[in-house]
Amino acid sequence: MIYSPAIKFTIVIDNIVANFVNDISIDKTLSYCNKLMELIKILGMDDIVNMLIESEHCNWIFEYKKNEYKKKDLVGFKEYLNVMRFLGRNCSLEEAVDRISRYEFAIRISDNKLNLLIGDEIRFVQRSNSGQLTFRSFPGGAARIQCGSVGFRVNERNKIVPILITYESREKYCCKQVYIDLMDLIYELKNNYIKQHMTVSL
Repeated sequence: MIYSPAIKFTIVIDNIVANFVNDISIDKTLSYCNKLMELIKILGMDDIVNMLIESEHCNWIFEYKKNEYKKKDLVGFKEYLNVMRFLGRNCSLEEAVDRISRYEFAIRISDNKLNLLIGDEIRFVQRSNSGQLTFRSFPGGAARIQCGSVGFRVNERNKIVPILITYESREKYCCKQVYIDLMDLIYELKNNYIKQHMTVSL
């Protein structure tokens, strides 16, 4: 007998944070959420995977003015590079300091409000803390959810693995851009999975 999965997953989209910190419009993140949900349905996983979209439950951005956050004095070079990766463009050090200050302010408010909705469920975040676990321990976890470009490399076991394209990885690897039809690839992977796991009852 084969039992259905007992664990259900909720993907948390903190799009109010994205709007407050990086000026990403709510409409754009909602469009992304709709497309992601379509993909989940295509893969036949919508019975165990759903989404919690921050703007639909706790739009706190109207409760706070942007000048209420305290600006940091300075940020490191790696933090500066991360800000540019999230923005998708170059920026001044002054702007980077402002963006990081916004982020630290916003994430505290967002976490408090989202945790009330999540309740006793296990929440995986980027960095573990006293109350939450990290998803980075899963293979490719950091690359799959990070903002920016993702590449692939062949590791020491001759397997193709994802890697986040950053300033450091560009210095370390010779990067070449290629184009693929992602939806065709997803359908092919799904069909192969079904063939491999198909059972016949006699």
